[in-house]
Amino acid sequence: MFQAFLSAILLIMSFPKFSLGPLAWVALVPILWRLEQGTSFKHAFVCSYVLGFCFFLTTWEWLRHVTYFGWIALSILYAIYFGVFGILANTFLKRVPRFLLLFVLPSAWVILEWIRTEVPVWGFGWNLLAYSQSSHLAVTNLARWAGAYGVSWFLVLANVGILFLCRFVIRRTKSDLWPALVSLLIVGLVPTLSSRDLAAENGSFEGGNPWRVAIIQGNIPQAEKWDEKNRSFILETHEKLSRLVSFDEKPDL
Repeated sequence: MFQAFLSAILLIMSFPKFSLGPLAWVALVPILWRLEQGTSFKHAFVCSYVLGFCFFLTTWEWLRHVTYFGWIALSILYAIYFGVFGILANTFLKRVPRFLLLFVLPSAWVILEWIRTEVPVWGFGWNLLAYSQSSHLAVTNLARWAGAYGVSWFLVLANVGILFLCRFVIRRTKSDLWPALVSLLIVGLVPTLSSRDLAAENGSFEGGNPWRVAIIQGNIPQAEKWDEKNRSFILETHEKLSRLVSFDEKPDL
C-alpha cells in the first residue's frame, strides 16, 4: 500500500496547486512496481483504487464549493477506473512480453481515460494525465496530432520505461534493459522533434501583423462564486472589466 500512497503524492503534486509537471513522468512507477509483485486481483484493485481516490479527492477539492457530497461521491466513483487499471496492469505485467508492454500498458490507461471522459451521462474528463503537462509546450504540442489522450499515452510510456530501467538497475535482468532503452529513446526524441516543430511554426509568423487580445479574469474566490447572493456582483465585475479594457486598450479581440 505504501507504493499506492507514494504514487498518489507524486501524481497530486503534478497538478495544481503544486503544478510540478515533471513528476508525472515517474508518478506511476511505484504502483506499477507493486502491481508486478505477484499481488492478487483483489489487492491490485485495492492498491490502485486507493491511489485513484486520493488523487481525485485532492485534485477535485474545488467541488466542495458546489457540494461536499458530490465531491466525495465522485472521488469514490471515479477511483474505480484506477482500480480497473490496477487489475489490467497486474495481469499484463505478468503475462505480456516486455516490448509489447510498451504499447499495451499506455493503451490500457488511455482507453480507461477515454471511457471516463466520453461515456454519456456520467462522463467527467477532469484531470486527465495529459493536463499535468500544460506548462510544457514541447510535450503538449503532441496534442495537435494525438489529442490529450496521446499525451497521456506518451506519459505512461515514460513511466513504463523508467520501471524497466529500475528493474534492470536493481535486478540486472537483461530482458528489461532493451525495452527501457527503446522507450526512453522515444521519450527523449519526441519532445525534441516537437520543439523543433514549434520553433519552425513560430518563425513562419514573424513579420505578420499581430493582434491585440484582451482576456478578462474576474478573480472571484471559489468560496464566493457559487453563492447566489454574489451573482449580480460577479456579472457586474466582468462587465466593468470588459468595458474598461475595450475603451482603454482597444483590443482586436
